[in-house]
Amino acid sequence: MRGKIIGTVILALLVAGIGCKGKEPPRPKGEEKKVVRVVRVERREIREGVDFVANLEPRRQAQVIPKVSGIIERFYVREGDRVKKGQVLFELEKEDFLLALRQAEATLKEAKASYRQASRDFVRFRELREKNVVSQKEYEEVEVQRDLAHARLEQAQVALEQAKRNLEETVVRAPFSGVVTKRFK
Repeated sequence: MRGKIIGTVILALLVAGIGCKGKEPPRPKGEEKKVVRVVRVERREIREGVDFVANLEPRRQAQVIPKVSGIIERFYVREGDRVKKGQVLFELEKEDFLLALRQAEATLKEAKASYRQASRDFVRFRELREKNVVSQKEYEEVEVQRDLAHARLEQAQVALEQAKRNLEETVVRAPFSGVVTKRFK
């Protein structure tokens, strides 16, 4: 009896094995068969770096050139330094710019004095013209002198502003935060 049970079990297993042969369990749609390859494990050296060719472009770049000409007196940064917007990069010699500023200040003082005198003369001649003591021509000449003195005063004010700006431009600052990639000497 025991032999019959074992024979029946073996026969059932054979039938089950033959019945399954060639049939695969159903797979979800879109899933492909995965191929598995078996290889022998070996000890090898693994490279950590990767070699490739590329061009790196900065997001922003600028050639920093002073707005005024002069000789560089001092550098405050080197190649590779990180800088922040507004940080001083280098300075130009200031002596000539300081002299130009002093000259502009003196010219402005002179122009103010001339304009004050021309304005006083104009007021005096206007009063005299109203009394008919001076001619219309003399009055107009004094008026023109006053207008010319006023124009020279405005020119002197502009020259002073320009001299101040030029002096400020001797200090060259970073236009934005970044890294100094090249420094020309």
